[in-house]
Amino acid sequence: ALLLLPSLNPSIHPSIGFEKAAEQGSMSSYACLGHLYEIGGPGLTKDESAAVGWYRRGAEAGNAASQNNLGLCYYNGWSVTKNLATARSWFKRAADQGTTSAMRRVGRMMVRGEGGDRKVDEGIALLEKAVAKGDTAARAALDRLNGFLAAFKA
Repeated sequence: ALLLLPSLNPSIHPSIGFEKAAEQGSMSSYACLGHLYEIGGPGLTKDESAAVGWYRRGAEAGNAASQNNLGLCYYNGWSVTKNLATARSWFKRAADQGTTSAMRRVGRMMVRGEGGDRKVDEGIALLEKAVAKGDTAARAALDRLNGFLAAFKA
């Protein structure tokens, strides 16, 4: 399951409430709807293609959670053709808006040269930014990278 999901309001049927909110311009509703379709939330049949559609609508509207989740879909090939360049682009957009997990993801991709040119310094900077925001997975990735670099230089 994807990690970024704004709070749900249990007083409304999630899909109806979020669809109405999305129609009224609530960008976070796109990520919520995507997640609900991804997992087969209350009253919904699991539909990963619909999930991707809602993530895409939110991502194109500028919602960082949707951009991150759409990046995950492309990175893993979930209901879309796996495309690392597209994944990297969506992660970068979410990272530029301050999404910590997207900073970690695009930072690792840059260091590895996945989905584009290898940009080690820029990737490390994004990992460090994610660490500064408390991302323990980014800390672990940076520690592994520093260990590799130290062994390589020795």
